[in-house]
Amino acid sequence: MNLPAELIVEILARLQPSDIKNCQRVNKKLRGIVARNAKYLPRRPVSVRIFQKSGVTYVWHSENNAIVENFTQFDDNRWNLVAVESLTFENISSDNLHTHCILQKVAAALKKSRQRHVRAFIMDSVDVDRYSQYHLSEIFRFVSTTCEEILVNHCNLPVTPSPEHVFRCRGLIHYRWLDNRSTSINRTNDAVLRRYTRDVQECTEKRSFLGEMDCAATSTVCDFIQAWSASLTAPYFNITLGGCDEAWRSSFNEECSRRNIYNICMEFASNVITTAHIKVVFVQEAQLCRMWPIFDIPARNAPGICYSRFYRDF
Repeated sequence: MNLPAELIVEILARLQPSDIKNCQRVNKKLRGIVARNAKYLPRRPVSVRIFQKSGVTYVWHSENNAIVENFTQFDDNRWNLVAVESLTFENISSDNLHTHCILQKVAAALKKSRQRHVRAFIMDSVDVDRYSQYHLSEIFRFVSTTCEEILVNHCNLPVTPSPEHVFRCRGLIHYRWLDNRSTSINRTNDAVLRRYTRDVQECTEKRSFLGEMDCAATSTVCDFIQAWSASLTAPYFNITLGGCDEAWRSSFNEECSRRNIYNICMEFASNVITTAHIKVVFVQEAQLCRMWPIFDIPARNAPGICYSRFYRDF
């Protein structure tokens, strides 16, 4: 094999991860080329979970028979050989120095190993102080443009994902931001909804979306309703907004009136699909607003009891 190493790398980059693993068995030269350039080649996908138990932080990888190891013994060079597709932080307490070290090491490992294909990013019950703000921002920046799922629950964070980075994300299909506290103003929810609104307007692909968020601006919600109502390829979605008290509901109704968005019993008809409409439901006790599309029944054209609609809501 007399080809230049650069050309061999170009050829290997077109193969599947399993084929690259087999190529390493061919000869010593090829094995060395793969070892030196592993992070530039297709790699086998893995899920990574970092969590605390009894005050000790562990890291779990879905490979190697799902071995759990102490985070202090974690060798980040391992990520040169794998593609992290799912990254989860779970039950990490507010030990300032320890949390700072975890985020610093993960942020550095993501960059060093060129992890460009993180599809799911999950944080659940994580407490981060402002001293770790930079490293958390770097992790958000690194994963937000490629993620299909961003799920953050019950966290205390100094920053939120950058609206600019989230808005550039083209593949987001599931976004959750619930019961979190942050010292910065959260503009990410609106950015996510605006991003999906633009996808609906451009009709780039008929992509379903599941959104669960603490709240969003009424103007952003109205923008989405208008875009969906004008789309010939209106996609399915299910959006739940929290913090929708009477003041938010009144503001929403005023915004709809200002834009001449007509509805009866919170059913918003599609302007181009005669049998489709958006159903909006307010749950007063929980201060929730839920909305989803119905494609096979036209919107109401007059107020009144409709038992078929009543039973469909359940």
